[in-house]
Amino acid sequence: MVIWRLMCWHEKFGDTPEAVFQRFMQNKVIGLGWAIVGDLRVLRPSSPRQISDIIKDDPEFYELRNWISGGHSLYGLYHDMRIGDLIIIVVGPKRRTVVEVIGEYYYTEDNLLIEDELYHRRRVGETRIDPDTLWRQHSEAFPGWSLRWALTKLR
Repeated sequence: MVIWRLMCWHEKFGDTPEAVFQRFMQNKVIGLGWAIVGDLRVLRPSSPRQISDIIKDDPEFYELRNWISGGHSLYGLYHDMRIGDLIIIVVGPKRRTVVEVIGEYYYTEDNLLIEDELYHRRRVGETRIDPDTLWRQHSEAFPGWSLRWALTKLR
């Protein structure tokens, strides 16, 4: 089992972190943006760099300078994350909850989170694990990962 940290925000559309978090919890999903990449099951990337290069080529995302975060975060969601892994969800400065991954990666352009283009998703289930306690045990990024990224693999 791997512990992850997901920052709940979306700067592209200026939505509040709380609003995104509430949609995640109501629908029992987590999601990431960078819709420009499309369905990773079709792309079948062999590395985060392959995803980052697609993001970097888009002028809008180039301005945000988040292509490295996007590549690693999406690759982690698609390739590295497993059913049974735990995710600490952070909303603004607060660790709000811990969820368990219960579904495989999927991509959909449904209207559930359309205002955010958070089309890269995983189904999650609630846990009773205290997020602050879990964070104290796993507060460092895994080697090669950064705590500044949207999705971070923790040690």
